Parts: sequence; C-alpha cells; structure tokens
Amino acid sequence: MPAFLLGVVALLLLLWAASAFIKADPKEVARAVRWIGGGAALLLAGFLLFRGAIAVAIPLGAFGARSTRLDILLADSFRGANTKKHGPGVAGVDGFP
Repeated sequence: MPAFLLGVVALLLLLWAASAFIKADPKEVARAVRWIGGGAALLLAGFLLFRGAIAVAIPLGAFGARSTRLDILLADSFRGANTKKHGPGVAGVDGFP
C-alpha cells in the first residue's frame, strides 16, 4: 500500500510539473535550464578537480562558467565594468556574442 501511495504522489507531482512547464514563458525556461545546467557542470567540475581529474574538470568548469555567465562577471571585476560602451547590435560585456 505505501508503494501505491508513493506512486500516486509521484504521478501528481509529474502532472503538476508538466502543467507548470506548459504555462511557463519559453525565455524563462531557457534561462532556468541554462543556470541549472551550468551550475551542475560547475559542481561536477569541482568534484572532478578534487578527485584529481584536472584534464576533464577545467573544460567542464569553463563550460559551466560560460553557461551561468560567471565568466563575464569575473572578467568585469578584473578590467572594470562598463569602462567601454558599445553601440547597438555590438556584442559587449553584458550579453552573449
């Protein structure tokens, strides 16, 4: 009986998540997926770095930093944010190229 109740609860949660996903704004979903994926990549890279797999951890960490846009924030802190203004249509420090 507990397994049946757990299955019903899991089904209801799945239906609720599907309904929320359908009603969501695609831009917000893409942003959330990018942050979740980038964060997971950073966590995995940190774990691999501590395990000694540096050759795998560095590219994975770079991918995670780029996905979460942390590389832009870190670069701005070193060179001074907003020191160079860009015109419209030109990739800058505040957006993807």
